[in-house]
Amino acid sequence: MKFKLTDMGKVMEAQLLAGSKPIITKIEASDAYSSNEGALLSVQNMKQELEIQEIAVIEGASHLKFVLHNVGLAEEYMLRQIGIYARQDEQAEEILYIIGQDKAGERVPASSEKLVEYEYDLMINTENTYEVQVNVKGSFFATKEELNETNVKVDGLLNPEFDDSGSVEGIKSFPDFLKTMVSRSSIFQFMRNAKAGFQFVLHAGQIVNNCVTDRADLPGSAAQLKVLMDLITKLNSDFQLFGQAQRFAAGYDEENDIAYTTCFAENGKNKQINIRNDGIWCYTFDGGNSKKLWETALKSDLSDFVKVLQFNTITESWAAGAENRVTIPIPAPSGYRTISIVRAWVSNPFILTANAYIEGASVIVHGRNIENNVLENVYAYANILYVKS
Repeated sequence: MKFKLTDMGKVMEAQLLAGSKPIITKIEASDAYSSNEGALLSVQNMKQELEIQEIAVIEGASHLKFVLHNVGLAEEYMLRQIGIYARQDEQAEEILYIIGQDKAGERVPASSEKLVEYEYDLMINTENTYEVQVNVKGSFFATKEELNETNVKVDGLLNPEFDDSGSVEGIKSFPDFLKTMVSRSSIFQFMRNAKAGFQFVLHAGQIVNNCVTDRADLPGSAAQLKVLMDLITKLNSDFQLFGQAQRFAAGYDEENDIAYTTCFAENGKNKQINIRNDGIWCYTFDGGNSKKLWETALKSDLSDFVKVLQFNTITESWAAGAENRVTIPIPAPSGYRTISIVRAWVSNPFILTANAYIEGASVIVHGRNIENNVLENVYAYANILYVKS
C-alpha cells in the first residue's frame, strides 16, 4: 500500500515549513478505492478506526506506527484504503492529511472467523525535520499469548499459593509483622507474614465478660470492668459511716481480746470499730476523747428481748342472743412494756367475736351470743406481745 499527501495535506506541509506542528488525530480504514486520491477530503465507506501506537523522528524522517486488528469487526472487508487525519494545531479543523491505497486490497476477516493484527510503520520524509504531535489511544486489543499470560497472573492472585503454616522467623509479635509491611513487598510474602502476625491480634472471642475466669492471658471486657468499677464505687459509698477517710488501720488487742479497725479522717474525727466478746462497738475519737456511738446486741441479748404471753378469763353465764363485754387482765412482766395484741378470741363457737382492744392493763373483748340458749362458763383469751424496756 502506497501513501501520499492529499491536496489539503500539501497545504499543511507548506505551513509546516513555517514552524507549525501538525497533530495526528485518527486513522481510518476502508474498502473504497479512488483514482483521484489527492482530492479526497475523507475516507470513503469507512470500515474501522485503527489504533495509533507511537510516532518518532529518526534521521530526518517521521515514523508513524499504528495497528489494524479485527476485534469487534462484525463483517469482513477488503482493505484498499487507509486515511490519516491531522490538524495543524488544537484550534484548527481536522483534515485528511495522508492517504494510502492498494487497488488489489487485502482481506480483513470478521472477528468471529479469527483474530488478526497488522502493524504498520509509516516513514514520512520531509525536507525539514519537525516534531509531530500525536493523540495516542490506549490499547484495546491483546493477542492470545498476552491473554494467556494475563490469565496465569490473575489466577495466581485469585488462588494464591503461599506458606500458610503461620510460622515466620522473626515475627514474634504484631509489631514484628508491621515492620515487614514495606513498599513493593510481594503479595504472597505479605499473606504469609499476615497469618503469622495476626496470631498476636486480640479478637472478640477472647474477651472475657465475667469475673470467674482465672486465665492471665485473656483480657476483660469494658462492660465487665464497669461492673467492677460500680462495685468499688458502692463499696466506697458504704463507708460513709466513716466520713472522708485518709487511711485505715487494723489490729488486734491480744490482752483484751479485741479486733479493731480504725478510720483516720481529714477532720480529726477518727472512728474505730471493735469486735469484742460482748458485741461490736463503734467509737469516735476527737482530740483524744473517745465516745461510744453504738453497739450491737448478742444472740443471748435477743433471746428474752421479746415475749408473747397468753391470758384468759371466764364468764359464768352469757344470755341468749345478748352482746357482752369481757375484760381480760394483762399484767406486764417486770422490765417489759406492752406492745400489742397478737390474738384475742372466745372459745365457744356460738360466740361471735366483734373486736378487741387494750384498755389500761386489760384487753376488752366484745362478742355476741348467736345461740337461742344461755351459755355457761365461756372462756375468753388474749395473746399479748411485750418487749424489754
